[in-house]
Amino acid sequence: RLFKIAEIAGFDEAESEAYRESLKVYWDLNNSFDTAREEGWEKGHEAGRIEGIEEGREESQRSMARKLLNQGVAPDVIAQASGLSLEDLERLKSN
Repeated sequence: RLFKIAEIAGFDEAESEAYRESLKVYWDLNNSFDTAREEGWEKGHEAGRIEGIEEGREESQRSMARKLLNQGVAPDVIAQASGLSLEDLERLKSN
């Protein structure tokens, strides 16, 4: 590391300027990659959370529909109230 520092210290003005510019480019690229990675993670995390909420809501609808079917409520009434299709309700009956 000391040799690297000594080498850099021995640069003339043009080499020093080129070295500083290359460091700036490196830091900018590194920051861009870090930002992209963080934003990608946040979007993925948010999308996963939204997907989980939707799946939970759908499971809640199916659970309520199952209970209503077991109580003898007409499938067309359940379908209208829950937004589930009659086919979905038939599958719930058979499970």
